[in-house]
Amino acid sequence: MVDAGYHVMDSAFTSVGNIATAGGCLSAHYLAGWITHQLLGQVAMEKALGYVVPVGEEILYISRVLNVIGAHVTENTALTNHLNPTPKSGAV
Repeated sequence: MVDAGYHVMDSAFTSVGNIATAGGCLSAHYLAGWITHQLLGQVAMEKALGYVVPVGEEILYISRVLNVIGAHVTENTALTNHLNPTPKSGAV
């Protein structure tokens, strides 16, 4: 890539807006974690990743994912509010 003139970042994960990229053996964890966190929040991300990380190492791996993607995540409150709407006043 460098020989072709492209700038290669020294980073396992990066994102700009809604576009993200990752490299290395944990790239699937980073991308899945970022997408899940963006759409559903941190709790849902941790739950989802709990199914794919090594047994007994959940805290280590999920912490690693959060450290790597942390600067790139935002709560998408519009989607969260759509998925979990606040009841209207007086609604039963």
